[in-house]
Amino acid sequence: MEGARAVKNARTGITALLAAAALTAYALAGLAAAGAETEKYGTARDALARRVHELTDTNSELAEKLRRGRADKDALIEALARERLGLEYPGETGTG
Repeated sequence: MEGARAVKNARTGITALLAAAALTAYALAGLAAAGAETEKYGTARDALARRVHELTDTNSELAEKLRRGRADKDALIEALARERLGLEYPGETGTG
């Protein structure tokens, strides 16, 4: 009877060891997959950060062009008003 109990205990131990090994392999595969996913998302994040930087620079350039365009437009309108319409600011005397 004791021999049968020893065999049963050995089988239970082997089964537990195999189950632990399977769970360990599953966990390692999950960690590897998570690492690959993290790497993929890190690369995507870096690409998006570069794109944000590019768009921020472009936005700044366009805002400056718009500001200069408005200033140029205002100066042009003022010059046309003085030259073609003979308009002056209050208090000016014949500067146009």
